[in-house]
Amino acid sequence: MRLLIISPDEISYNAAMSACERGGQWRCALSILSCLPSARVAPSVISCSAAISSCEKGAQWSLALGLLMGMPRFRVVPDRITHSAVISACEKAGQWQLALRILSGSTPDRISFNAAISSCEKAGKWRTALSLLCQMPERRVAQSEISYNAAISACESRGRWELGFTVLTSMSRFRLVPDEFSYNSAIFACAKGGQWQWALRVFAGISEVRVACDAITCNAAISACAGGAQWQPALHMLKDIPEMRLSPDKFSYCAALSACEKGRQWQFSLSLLSEMTQTRLSGDELCHGAAISACEKDGRWQVAVSLLHQMPQRSMKPSAIMYNVVSSALETAGVWEASLALLGNMLVQRLIPDALFAGSTAGALRKAVSEESAYDLLVQLLQLWIAQDRPEAQEEGEPEEENGYLPGSSEHVRILGTAPGVIAIFKPTGVTTATAVGQVSQQLVGETAESELYNPAGLFIVSRLDHPTSGVCPVALGVAGSAAAYWLQAQFAGRLVRKEYLCLCEGPALGPEGFTGAIASRLLTTDMGLVRGTSQSSRTEVSALGREAATGYEVVARYCAPRGAAGEISELMLLLVRPLTGRTHQIRVHLASIGRPLVGDLTYGTRGSSLLPACPRLFLHCREITLRDVEGRPFVAEAPLPADLQDILARLQPVQVQESRNGNHQGEQEEQSLAGGSKSMGKFIKAGRVVVILSGRYAGKKAIVAKVFDDGSKSRPFGHCLVAGVDRAPLKVTRKMSKKKISKRTRVKPFVKYVNYNHIMPTRYQVPTEIQMVTDQQMDTSDGRIEAKKFVKSLLQEKFAAPPADKTGRPSKDVLYLRKKLRF
Repeated sequence: MRLLIISPDEISYNAAMSACERGGQWRCALSILSCLPSARVAPSVISCSAAISSCEKGAQWSLALGLLMGMPRFRVVPDRITHSAVISACEKAGQWQLALRILSGSTPDRISFNAAISSCEKAGKWRTALSLLCQMPERRVAQSEISYNAAISACESRGRWELGFTVLTSMSRFRLVPDEFSYNSAIFACAKGGQWQWALRVFAGISEVRVACDAITCNAAISACAGGAQWQPALHMLKDIPEMRLSPDKFSYCAALSACEKGRQWQFSLSLLSEMTQTRLSGDELCHGAAISACEKDGRWQVAVSLLHQMPQRSMKPSAIMYNVVSSALETAGVWEASLALLGNMLVQRLIPDALFAGSTAGALRKAVSEESAYDLLVQLLQLWIAQDRPEAQEEGEPEEENGYLPGSSEHVRILGTAPGVIAIFKPTGVTTATAVGQVSQQLVGETAESELYNPAGLFIVSRLDHPTSGVCPVALGVAGSAAAYWLQAQFAGRLVRKEYLCLCEGPALGPEGFTGAIASRLLTTDMGLVRGTSQSSRTEVSALGREAATGYEVVARYCAPRGAAGEISELMLLLVRPLTGRTHQIRVHLASIGRPLVGDLTYGTRGSSLLPACPRLFLHCREITLRDVEGRPFVAEAPLPADLQDILARLQPVQVQESRNGNHQGEQEEQSLAGGSKSMGKFIKAGRVVVILSGRYAGKKAIVAKVFDDGSKSRPFGHCLVAGVDRAPLKVTRKMSKKKISKRTRVKPFVKYVNYNHIMPTRYQVPTEIQMVTDQQMDTSDGRIEAKKFVKSLLQEKFAAPPADKTGRPSKDVLYLRKKLRF
């Protein structure tokens, strides 16, 4: 224009800045705006709005806000377009507070409100988003589909499915038609809230309003079914996708595979993988991981190993998580040779196993060989971890915001003991584990930063205590991924750590003082944080779809119920609990499942009908923990019972009842597994009692007690017993099978051995005492042991072929219980 001797005016500059805005050239737009004063052209609101819009599209929210604040210097008054552009810039940058502040100080329009609601949606502020949606009619701004979609998406981001569904249904009252984005957000909200039924209801409503259903909608509905472990509706919807004139994509199959994985349908998982290959869809690591996990949950370790080995052939690299899943399947099956082979395969591929994989492999060795063999393996892997000690950043799952200082409780958090690579702290009640560790970290940095024993660089939580639980908590002296953290995590994963809790439960008597038992019910943990709108909240329940869990206990003391308490047969029992696994809320849920909830448990307890309603806290305390430090030496940390719990026990009156030695009590009438870990187990174990072997090559196998040695013997100076068990139970037969095959499948493979009381779990089942024919003299010679096994084999085959009848005339459960191996 200057070559043509034409001076550019305001319109020319505005047009140039608008072109820069559409082209995403925010720097050029700002450069043109800065040239206006030198060209003697006064910037107008259109000029400033064009520059702000260019900054908004370029994600430069700070520059857009600066231009808005500088408009009064040019004597320009911002209009709705200007404010909307700045609010949109703040929305894209996640600055929802600034967006609301600008909205409150302007005359908003529909675009401004939509941008503000979207900013709240991205920040997860669903309450503020709904409040803005309700303010639009009050400020005479017409609501649109975009406004409702942003509000529904805000509810979806926090799992507020009921509010998202309400907002969706209220659109018709304002003559607004929901689109596919509205339904997708509502379905995702129901999926995150665990409401798969409502998600399918929303999906069914799409056809009624004639909204085009896309692949994202179908995938969202299938994902909702997967979240609820509803594999049948998920497969049905996957099959119906072609009828909607759509083609299932990789995400559709992955969602269906996830549903089959949670429902333990490994056959359908393999079928879906095969179907993906036929439709020329390349399955990714996520799809194969879901299929491998489905096989692991159903105990199909051979198929899981095969799928893992097929991944490199399909140009996929197995992740550490997949190796961990397969290793867990091998540990559960007790095939330690395959576990070591899988470990060797990882090392050949130059992959360093993590703590979970190492723990699973060590756990398999612990079950099949010995605990020392498991530690020998971990020591060898420790050298690899030390050589490759590259600490990782803290995972997103770690609640960093809780690591701050908690006023008024620092004097209760203290260090109980230290050793190379590990530190044990005392966590009081009412404090999260992360908060307690954060306080200890501050103490170490402030007081002993120069000491070599403490590592101020970071502490890693390897085990957590519930918020209301007090006691010992071990912490690794190193950050996530360090050798010390892996060493402790592997011990927990391999179940090599011994933990003891003291708890006070209520209900019918379990037995006399010294009575021992165990509970082996599967536990399923559900994340309730999204459902309730709170973070890090979960609930556990007994479920066949859950993970294996086992808890042993011993009755330490019995107390009378306070006067006026409900239930004449109920009493209070102080238990010494030893969890064999580490599931969420395991002790609380296991004891509540047998009608013995913990005192003060507001989640799983009796609450108002408790025998001690005035108990100020949960009566659960971690008393002792035993593990090994990084140098292989035993490390034991103890924490005495807190004073507040001691005061509660001091006010109770012990039960003054002489229990009979044979242990006849009401607790035996319940169907629960009983295990022992002390010499007092002899009060319950007697000839003919069915027990479960807890360790060694026969771990999980059932056996019958032939003879007890409560006081030990010369060769075995500890409480033990002689057992005759079932190494291989008879298999199922049909009439179509030949006699030879039936004879082969009905054979019983027995075993006879001496077992320490600490390595068995007694049950409530009792069989006739003919097995007392197995004597000590037979066990002294190899020929005698062979004769004993022959007798046991013939006796068991006879019992399995024709089980004796019980009082009701049905086959006795005492004999049938011996058939199936207990997997834990």
